[in-house]
Amino acid sequence: MKRTISLPLLAAALLAPSSLSAAEFMDGGFETQGPGTISFCYFGSCPAGAWTGSGAGLQGENNGAFPGTDTPDESNYGFIHEHGTLSQSFTAATSGLFTLSWLDAGRRQAGVNPASIGNVTYEVALNDLLLGTFSTTTGQLFTERSSLTPFALAAGASYTLRFAGTSTNPANAFIDRVAFTSASAVADAVPEPATWAMMIVGFGLVGGAMRRRARQHPIAPTVAS
Repeated sequence: MKRTISLPLLAAALLAPSSLSAAEFMDGGFETQGPGTISFCYFGSCPAGAWTGSGAGLQGENNGAFPGTDTPDESNYGFIHEHGTLSQSFTAATSGLFTLSWLDAGRRQAGVNPASIGNVTYEVALNDLLLGTFSTTTGQLFTERSSLTPFALAAGASYTLRFAGTSTNPANAFIDRVAFTSASAVADAVPEPATWAMMIVGFGLVGGAMRRRARQHPIAPTVAS
């Protein structure tokens, strides 16, 4: 009995990464706790949920009081006002190296608001570890951000993630789609030497099978009339 090898299936089996580990982090898109698409709230008056803070809150993209910005991640997001803090405490479910990603945007100018209404500088920290300092500008659309260096989480340990404004002017930065990603999963997706050897053998078998098939079923040449 002849056996055939599917090249795409072989490559997929050899290159498939392990599943991503994740921290017990909730509502990174602010949709569960969000106040609705045309509203906003400061913490203290927001619905109860995973996020909390001071001088910060939640809003919908169509809110008129703080003119919203369309988000690619549904309709709600968090905001930082001046030197306010947006934070969430959680317990890590898995040990490993992780990176953090999120979106940020700057409040757009409207009415009598100054041109600096969206110029906010803020720090991102995990407990006492500073992950970086970032800035938004007035009218800036949602932009991808990420921590520059992977950091370690320990299963069962408690952490607090903070987005803390450092600005003194009356301005707002918007935060959305906050997510932890396993950095080790990226390394797992790169084949080790033994895996490369298996791939080379597999590709050789596929090539040999294709050559034998070509000899058994030659293609007649086409003669122009």
